[in-house]
Amino acid sequence: MSAEKSPNSGAAPPKPVSMWKWAFRFLRWSTYLAALITLVMVLHKSPAPNVVTTPQAAASAEQKIEQVEQSVSRGERPTLRLDESELNSYLATHLALEPKTDASAAPAERARHQRETSRRCVLPFAT
Repeated sequence: MSAEKSPNSGAAPPKPVSMWKWAFRFLRWSTYLAALITLVMVLHKSPAPNVVTTPQAAASAEQKIEQVEQSVSRGERPTLRLDESELNSYLATHLALEPKTDASAAPAERARHQRETSRRCVLPFAT
C-alpha cells in the first residue's frame, strides 16, 4: 500500500485572526510609522524664510513705539500694531544678530564682532 499523505492532511486548519489581535497589530505598526515620519520631519532642515527689511519700515516702527510711550506717559492704555516688515526691520536694527560668517573666519574677527554687537541695547517697552 502506498498511501501518500498530503502536507495539510494532518495539520489543523488555520484559525482566523481575531479582531482584537488585528487591531493591535495595526495600531502598533501605525505608531511605528507615525514615529518615523515625526523623526524625519524633526531632523529635516528647512531653509530660512525670506525676511524683508527696509529703512522706511524701521522708521515707521520707531514712530509707532514713540507714540505708544507717549500714550503710556499720559496714562492711556497702550496699543502697538506693527506689520511684518515694520517688526522685522525694527528687530534687525535693535537686536544683536550675528551675520552669517564662514567657518574659516578668523577668531579675532569673530571676537571683535561680538564686542561690537554686545554694545547694542534694546529699548524696553513700558508695561
